[in-house]
Amino acid sequence: MSNNLNRRDLLTRAPAALAVIASPAVASAVPATAENPKLLALGAKLPEIEQAYQDALKAWSAAWNLWSPQWPLAPEACCSKWGAEVGGREMERDIRGVGLIREGARAPWMIKTAAEMEQDIERARESLARDDRRKRSAGKRFRRYRHEEIASGELGLALLPGYLAERERIRRESGFEAIDKARNRTADALFAFAREVLAEQSSTIEGVRIKAQACAALGRMHSYDARWAQLGDTAKHKASMAGLLGKALLEVI
Repeated sequence: MSNNLNRRDLLTRAPAALAVIASPAVASAVPATAENPKLLALGAKLPEIEQAYQDALKAWSAAWNLWSPQWPLAPEACCSKWGAEVGGREMERDIRGVGLIREGARAPWMIKTAAEMEQDIERARESLARDDRRKRSAGKRFRRYRHEEIASGELGLALLPGYLAERERIRRESGFEAIDKARNRTADALFAFAREVLAEQSSTIEGVRIKAQACAALGRMHSYDARWAQLGDTAKHKASMAGLLGKALLEVI
């Protein structure tokens, strides 16, 4: 009988007890879980970090659209279609400093130095002089090729200073090197900031939301920047960002 009464009392009183616990007065007395203050501070700073990157990207795009079409191709007489950056040679590059592959080419050309072109001319002249001393010439085709080498070298020597000067003018007036560095710097900073956010302890759904916002900011990066940043991140860190975000979510649900 006592057990039955106890059960009846429990069933009768339980709804009332739950109502009391759920009442605003009692709920306010239960301490709410506090979010990590450092994570909250990082969340407040995120828009500033992302905006710095987006501004740098916008400046880069404007500079590229304006100056890249003005970037000169090296005169063919100054170039070699094969070889490497040795002996003062340099690879033909665009305004970013990236190897420039011309239409129809499979790799960037090499820009000869003035000294190299002078050596080409001298070698061709010596070859012609040796042919002059022979009893029997190597032939018209041979001599025509050597004369073409001399003419190409002389043309290259004449055109090289103007090409180098125009290239330097565009570099200087565009300020592209500094603009490019700003884009790279802010892209790296945004990716590093997102990892810092994800590495912080989160205790509430608000903390998870901040972490999700950091990941979403990475999704708004230019695909080129996001790709290179992720490669660096993978090489340096074993834990993926997706894994950290998933871990944070599981901790609060």
